[in-house]
Amino acid sequence: MGKVKQMAFEDEEKYIQKTIEEGGESRQEILYNIYKRDIIFHSQDVIEDLIYDYLEDNKP
Repeated sequence: MGKVKQMAFEDEEKYIQKTIEEGGESRQEILYNIYKRDIIFHSQDVIEDLIYDYLEDNKP
């Protein structure tokens, strides 16, 4: 992966993580909030796994 693509990938990953941490009423709302921006490098399955993992790790 070229340097520019790598930087874009990392930026997208940071955006996804930040959006997950901001939360929402449901997993679907978090996913919707993520897709307000064009996501190029991460598939929906990967994003759903990230949401699930974050919510499981941060249960009250």
